[in-house]
Amino acid sequence: MIALKESNVKQHILNVAMELFYEKGYDNTSINAIIENVGVSKGAFYHYFKSKEDVLEAVAGRHIEVEITITKKAAEERYLNALEKINKVFNEVLTHKVLDMGERQKISKFFESEGNVKFQRKVVENKIKLLTPLYLSIIKQGIMEGIFKTSYPDEVAEQIIQMLIILNSMVVKLTSDINEKPENIAVIKRKIEAYREAVERILGAPKDSINFLENIRIFEEYMNNKK
Repeated sequence: MIALKESNVKQHILNVAMELFYEKGYDNTSINAIIENVGVSKGAFYHYFKSKEDVLEAVAGRHIEVEITITKKAAEERYLNALEKINKVFNEVLTHKVLDMGERQKISKFFESEGNVKFQRKVVENKIKLLTPLYLSIIKQGIMEGIFKTSYPDEVAEQIIQMLIILNSMVVKLTSDINEKPENIAVIKRKIEAYREAVERILGAPKDSINFLENIRIFEEYMNNKK
């Protein structure tokens, strides 16, 4: 057994747990199985996690940490107006998801497993909980600047995130069999454009002020490289 530094034990537990969740499903993975595969004592495990639910929470957080970082950085930009911030978030987040498509397809297959419904729900819950305050700050800034016109900023923030989750899921599924169905490229572009228009409307933003052109360009490059 390879000795791990104290600072690496927690990450190693998460790495092993994630692989076991992928392989066996969350419901079919026991704490004992995680401990055995990690090669640590029960005491070491419970030093970092109180339960399997705690492990799930931490593993789920990994799937959204890049998106959280991108959104937080944009929301805290002092010299950007709200429209510039929201466009920055959308383009950088969607670009990251395009470039990370292979891993996302793996995760999508994992979520389709019946034993991983709880894991999928936790990822979605975490995403909404962590992203909503960041989107809300941008929306409220936009209202103050007179760029966005909505009386329901809290609800709009949640709706934008929920629609983005649905869009991501559809894009991953459509991309997975794109070699057999090249027409899916046009379908994906339509769905991205529909999302852009929907966001613009619920924000009460000026027409064509939300811009996904850079993201579309990167998506097209990605698909061309796959051919």
